Amino acid sequence: MTLSYKKRDLKFRNKGYIKNIGSIEEVSEICCIQNSLVKPKQAQVQPARVESMLAFKLEILEKFNHGKFIAGVAVTEDNSLFLCDFQKIRDNLYVFKINPPNLTYRQTLSLPSAPYGLSVLTGTDKAIVTLPKSHLVGQKCYGITTTGDYIAVGKTSEIKILKSNGECIRTIVIADLSRYISFLHYNHNDDSIIYRTLGMVNRIQLDGTLLYSYAVPGEGGIAVDKQGHVYMSKCFKSEIQRLLPDWRDHDVVMRIKTPFAVAFNESCTKFAVTNITGLVQIYSCK
Repeated sequence: MTLSYKKRDLKFRNKGYIKNIGSIEEVSEICCIQNSLVKPKQAQVQPARVESMLAFKLEILEKFNHGKFIAGVAVTEDNSLFLCDFQKIRDNLYVFKINPPNLTYRQTLSLPSAPYGLSVLTGTDKAIVTLPKSHLVGQKCYGITTTGDYIAVGKTSEIKILKSNGECIRTIVIADLSRYISFLHYNHNDDSIIYRTLGMVNRIQLDGTLLYSYAVPGEGGIAVDKQGHVYMSKCFKSEIQRLLPDWRDHDVVMRIKTPFAVAFNESCTKFAVTNITGLVQIYSCK
């Protein structure tokens, strides 16, 4: 408690002006002074923002013929599932319908060479694939991602940005010139590109400026949810890891034997995972 006072000075005029005021008598009188204490305020710590994390529930588990290497996977909003078979003896793209607890076969598309990367055009049931052995865009085009009217294709040492008609409008040169880009993802949360090479996942701006890097063993796929969390398959550790939007390591969301390709649908309500021996798993997300 702090008391405050106000000082007042009394000055007398010339004593010649003072008239007789009589005698002075001291009188004592009891009085009470009330004082209100200030109620102390408690300091409050604002709670930290809680990150919204997706939870996964297994809906479908199917095993294809032994030896099939499903390198690319994509899920559309109408629950169509696209699978790229990258075996040397097959050049097929498989299309299924997701009907839990099973996948319903639709058709097999034969391609000029083995398909690897796969990306669904936003808001459609159409997908674009890469054919690494083809020479139309350039040899060894593995990773691919799409956004609106643009397509990004990953090659060795560079990423090409194309219009939907195939016209190249930009080439982003990658610092590591010795590794091919196996997976690409356009991050709608901040208009960046996330790509994966052997042993590394990087995030760059569209001008090529490096934002983040994360060392990850081996090869595998990448996916990003609506909150900006990054999911990476670790094939030889048999797990799928999740990073926070600022790329801090967070948790292992699931353990699957030798996972490879991973993908969300556009609304992030479905999550598809394949492994290197033909296993396909579909999860619901919420």
